[in-house]
Amino acid sequence: MRSSASGDNRDMTPGIDDNEDARARMVSGLWSREIYRCQTDYEYLSNTYLTIQSKKSIATQKFAWNPVQQVLWEKMRAQKRKTGKIRQIWGKPRKVGATTLVRGMSFWLTGFHQNRKSLLVTHDEPSSIEVFVAQDLTFYRHLPKELKPPSNYESRTRLSFSHLNSEVSVGHARDANVGVTQTYDFLHVTEMSRFRNAANVMNDALFPTLSEASAYEDNDWGCSVAVLESTSRYGGTWFKEFAEAAMRGENEYEFTFIPAYLHKDYQRPVPEGFTLTVAERALMALHKLPVTHIVWRREEQPKYAKNPSMFRQNYPLTWQESWVLPTGTTRVMSDTMLEAMERGLAPGKRMMVDERGLHPSVGGAIEVWQRPVDGVYYDMGVDIASGQGSDGDKTAIEVIRRDTLEQVAECITSTDPASKEFEERIYWLGMVYNTAQIVPDVTGGWGWALLSALTRLDYPAIWQQRNHMDARDAMSQKMGFHYTKQSKTQLINNMMLTVTQHRPLIHSSYLYQEMVAFLEVDQGEWRAASGSTDDAMNAYMLALIGSADEHDGRPVIEAAPVTRLHTTKANSFSLAQAIEDNNEVPDARGQAWI
Repeated sequence: MRSSASGDNRDMTPGIDDNEDARARMVSGLWSREIYRCQTDYEYLSNTYLTIQSKKSIATQKFAWNPVQQVLWEKMRAQKRKTGKIRQIWGKPRKVGATTLVRGMSFWLTGFHQNRKSLLVTHDEPSSIEVFVAQDLTFYRHLPKELKPPSNYESRTRLSFSHLNSEVSVGHARDANVGVTQTYDFLHVTEMSRFRNAANVMNDALFPTLSEASAYEDNDWGCSVAVLESTSRYGGTWFKEFAEAAMRGENEYEFTFIPAYLHKDYQRPVPEGFTLTVAERALMALHKLPVTHIVWRREEQPKYAKNPSMFRQNYPLTWQESWVLPTGTTRVMSDTMLEAMERGLAPGKRMMVDERGLHPSVGGAIEVWQRPVDGVYYDMGVDIASGQGSDGDKTAIEVIRRDTLEQVAECITSTDPASKEFEERIYWLGMVYNTAQIVPDVTGGWGWALLSALTRLDYPAIWQQRNHMDARDAMSQKMGFHYTKQSKTQLINNMMLTVTQHRPLIHSSYLYQEMVAFLEVDQGEWRAASGSTDDAMNAYMLALIGSADEHDGRPVIEAAPVTRLHTTKANSFSLAQAIEDNNEVPDARGQAWI
């Protein structure tokens, strides 16, 4: 109200300024109530204010939860009420919104609560950044300014709210030290089946960083949260085993599998005159499927005509189905072989190498299990990738002792193979290991570049292929390993025989995971399972072939069809099992098993 300083009777009606002040106070009060409600109710914040990228148009849309997200949220709330903490592990189909639900929860807890520290980890750095930018930063940037918490730091890998002492940060599984030295209240790990060294990353780095804070009341979120979620990828052994341990109650995590038919995007209206096939009726009866999901499956499956097992992996109806290998595909190494190889797994020491030798270095490019021993010969396999792009293949270097075949050193790197740093690393690593025999893959242009560099540096021990079918054991004048169908078969056969007969020790979890996921996809064709790589595997086989050529009495099997190997112990004939069961050895000049 306006008043007169002199006390005379003037107009006492409200002025414009008073109305604006009143409106401002009213609006401020409304937003204060909204802020409080958003602090206490994640579902309300999400459905009312959070924004996500639309799947159906180049636009954003409100983050309204789908039925799958609603189920997962209730699972988390129920566990929190029961245990005071959230420890969840989820198996899922593709694109059901599980990751988005957890990212929204992370943003809610850090952006609207004090003293919260959240970490996102995916299988590689580009994926981590992509998820963070597409979801966390989208939530933040599209929030109404009245609700938006002020940020003192915003980047592609971190979002910090200093007035709350809270932040969200990003890491990836290719960093062996991800998260170390920190304590996190919120840990979100996604696509774990793609991790190359899941046991080391989870057990040594991430689990020890997780807070044990607890809170039981519905409106009290001062508890620690850990959500591990992934689609299935063959070779994701740690994720599969950890999830199944959770099913048996052997850890504190609660397992949930999400069948594809629960997601509304994987359903379609039933067209007029739609008739079920006999197989579709059986599938519906077995899994209690809605017919709307059958309509969707009939539309989607033709896209996977050449690889129907990939459809079942991407859109599984059961946990077991999600891990089935593609039809006609078998694992190269048997369960027995893998069990024997697993016994030596252990972390090495990180080192760098130069003209002074090997020396410890935090984050060093080379992992070392055994330093060079005087008088011992070594062989070094080098599988060279372009090194361009952090999500591409890596260059892998594997060093083994010739006498025991034990793995002693490994280097997995994205260093440009045309760089001086790359050339010198290989040169000095070979020299340090008593002038190890280097067996490089020279099939592509980068292999020739390495050969040229080693020749220029006068490296004295570069592998030359021998013709084992020649009675004179004639050595080729060509240096390096040239991949052909015949030579790849020789490489695989030699590895199989060596591992079966000699049980060499390996120590690298990275190499072991590639062994698990190394498949024969057709007669005479081998490659890594989807989502996996075979860089270290190829380098290891190159080291073995070099060792075999120099090691008296240990045969190299020449090119011949590799008998298809079994996926589990109960499956069909394998070369490895035949040798184990019959204690027979193929002829040293290449009479492979038939």
